[in-house]
Amino acid sequence: NQMRFTPYGNLLKFPYYLGSDVKMYYKSFFVTKVDIKKNLDEVPYYISPSGRTLDAMGFDVSMTLVEADPNYVNVLPNFQDFYELYKNGLVNDTSNAAKGGGKILLADVASVKCDDKILAEKIRTIKVGDAAPAGYSRFISVSEITSGELRSIAGQCRVSIDGAQRIKVGTVAIVKTMKDYSDKLKDYISSKLDWPKKDYSIEIATERDFKFLPGEIETTVSGTVDPHNRGVIPLLLTLRNCGRTIDVPVSCRVSVQTTVLVAKDQFSCGQIITRSGIQALRKDITNVASMPFTDTADVIGRQATRTILPGTILSDVFVRRPPDVRNGDNVTLTCRRGTVILSIDAIAREDGCTGQSVMVENLGSRKLVRAKVIGQNHVEIVSGT
Repeated sequence: NQMRFTPYGNLLKFPYYLGSDVKMYYKSFFVTKVDIKKNLDEVPYYISPSGRTLDAMGFDVSMTLVEADPNYVNVLPNFQDFYELYKNGLVNDTSNAAKGGGKILLADVASVKCDDKILAEKIRTIKVGDAAPAGYSRFISVSEITSGELRSIAGQCRVSIDGAQRIKVGTVAIVKTMKDYSDKLKDYISSKLDWPKKDYSIEIATERDFKFLPGEIETTVSGTVDPHNRGVIPLLLTLRNCGRTIDVPVSCRVSVQTTVLVAKDQFSCGQIITRSGIQALRKDITNVASMPFTDTADVIGRQATRTILPGTILSDVFVRRPPDVRNGDNVTLTCRRGTVILSIDAIAREDGCTGQSVMVENLGSRKLVRAKVIGQNHVEIVSGT
């Protein structure tokens, strides 16, 4: 009724306070169109002797509403004065970053005017809520402010509040992406690798962004990196900011292209690798499961464990040392007891290389004993056998 004679008296405002424990936040709208219909044949008017309508039944009411916000000023001519008069029913949007270490103070959302400067400063430092996380917002209700610490501090003083009844408080954020930490991750991996720098490249596969409060961001990288790692390497990026810690699993990929030994000819299983049958080529070994050979001394004279096709990158999966003792060969079996050395003839019952243990048969007693290969067709009985 109080707005009946204003230029925009068709403002529809929802109630804010409904009772001691019941609150309803509201926004303001303009009714731009109203259609009211009533089927008098089915629901006639019920009118009192004085001529007043005593019911509201049977009416079909439809309204078109436009929310009243600051942008409406540019839509409706001469709206500025009306908006200033009734903007208490609107939401005030501000962006105040947790100035009090994650707390929202009254001074963050309001200006305080008080003749008592000491009292004014106390009022400014009243906590009105906890700040939202960095980059997010929350609402502060004026009724929550007035019913809390403000009432106890102000005491019997008269408190007058003007402005919005509901305030949106956003926490300022510093946005970081994984690219901001890419160099630190790559430096960590590079410090652990033995590959020449020209032979490898590092890619950070994880994509993510972060929101932090203004302030120092402490960064730590951890994880196990083998000197000859290649392929996917998992790391842990730890970020600390204003008492908050974020642990971020990061997937990194190390691509390696270096000079390795490659089969030039085809070798059958059991065939001895020759110098003429191999060559050194620059290859991408990122996805090679075993460690490729780079030194010819590790390959020449070795025995192929399977058929090796031309172009195969050579590793210990494809070659092995030829056995110094073969199953069925005659061997010399040596037994040491102090300064006494006894050597007898025996037959190997297993293949074995120097340093390995094999079973051999004593030709004299026909007993099987375990012996250690110490040379070509030469074994030594294992102590305690």
